[in-house]
Amino acid sequence: MEFATIFSSLDIPVTIVELGDRLIPTEDAEAAQIVEEKLKNSGVKIFTNVSVSSVSHHSDKDDIQFTLSDHTEFSTGSLLLATGRTPDTRVVEDVSIEKENGFIKTNNKLETSLPNVYAIGDVNGKIQLAHTASAEGLIAANNASGEPLKTIDYRMVPKCVYTLPEISSVGLTEEEARNTYSNIKVQKVLYSSNGKALSSGNTEGFVKTIAEEQFGEILGVTMVGSHVTEMIGESVAFMNLEGTVEELAETIHPHPTLSEAMFEAANEWLNKGIHH
Repeated sequence: MEFATIFSSLDIPVTIVELGDRLIPTEDAEAAQIVEEKLKNSGVKIFTNVSVSSVSHHSDKDDIQFTLSDHTEFSTGSLLLATGRTPDTRVVEDVSIEKENGFIKTNNKLETSLPNVYAIGDVNGKIQLAHTASAEGLIAANNASGEPLKTIDYRMVPKCVYTLPEISSVGLTEEEARNTYSNIKVQKVLYSSNGKALSSGNTEGFVKTIAEEQFGEILGVTMVGSHVTEMIGESVAFMNLEGTVEELAETIHPHPTLSEAMFEAANEWLNKGIHH
C-alpha cells in the first residue's frame, strides 16, 4: 500500500489487485477502509476478491497485459508483485537445520535446532518487520552470551503502515479481541475532535482503544491518521506494563498534540470524555 500511496501522490496511475475481500487484511477493518477510500479518491483503481489469471508482455509493446479471474483486462507499464517475502536461507543449506514452511524454526530463545545457533529477522518467519529483527538481535545476543534468559512477546510488536493517512497498531484488533474475550469494551475517538488535527487540517482517522472490561487492561490499540506511527510507542509501553485505561486517563498529555487522542480515548472508555 505504501508504494500505491507514493505513486498515486505523484499522479502516476495505479491499479491494485487484491485476492482477499479488502485491503490491508491484517489491520483493523475500519482503519483499512479509511486508507482504501483515500486511495480511491486519489484515482487508484482497486480490484478485490480476484486473482491474476494471466500476464503477458510482447516484445514489440511497452505495456504489460493482465487478465483477472473475473475476466477483467487491462494493461500497465510496470508490475510490482507484493505478496510477501521469501526467506534467504542459503547460509544454512549445507547443514541440517529444522525448517517450518521454508523458514528457520526457532524456540522462545530464538535458538535453532542446532545448539548455540540463533536465527533472527525475516528468516525465522515470526513478524517480518525491521524493528522486530532488531529486538530479536538483542535478545539472541543476550541468550547466546549466557546472560539471564530473555524472550520476546510478539503481541507487543507495533505495526505501522506508511500510507496517507498512516495506520499503526499493537496488540489485538477489535475483531480479534471479540473472538478471544467475552467481556471487552472498545472506545473510538475521531481525529476530528482533536485540536492539533483540526488546526493542521488533518482530521481523517481515529484512535481506538480495546480493553478488558472488568479491570480495564489494555488489549490492543489501533490508530489511523496523520503521524500515528509516531504515537504507537506509548501504547506499546502501557501494554508491556499491563497498564489500564484508567492509568492512561490519569497520564498528563501535552496540549496541543495529536497524542491527546489517546488520552481522550481512555477517558471516553471511562465515560469521562471531554471532546466528542
